[in-house]
Amino acid sequence: MSMRIFSAATLSTFVVAGCAVESGVPEGEPVQCALDGASGFSANCILERTASDRFVIHDPNGGFHRFSFDHDTGVLTIADGAEGIAVQAGADNGIAEFAVGSDRYRLKLDLISSSAQ
Repeated sequence: MSMRIFSAATLSTFVVAGCAVESGVPEGEPVQCALDGASGFSANCILERTASDRFVIHDPNGGFHRFSFDHDTGVLTIADGAEGIAVQAGADNGIAEFAVGSDRYRLKLDLISSSAQ
């Protein structure tokens, strides 16, 4: 009986420790975002590279969206959820502006168009 209690307590400690690691701030580049229909942008979202053609943008409340970028065509797509992506501004100034639902993002194209991880 005491072995079961010890095992359950040890397991719950590892589960709690694992959750604490994942709830930390991700490493990456700050990007501008206007979340939940906000009118102004602020640089409080984080772009995390996950592969040469994929990245995640994290918002400060713990939400995120996954994206992929096709280096050959220059097409940006959303890689999660049912909502589509709407491109607001092109690459003429080196800045990409796009929206997913009521969240808008603005970032330098070199953050996503580089093939380096």
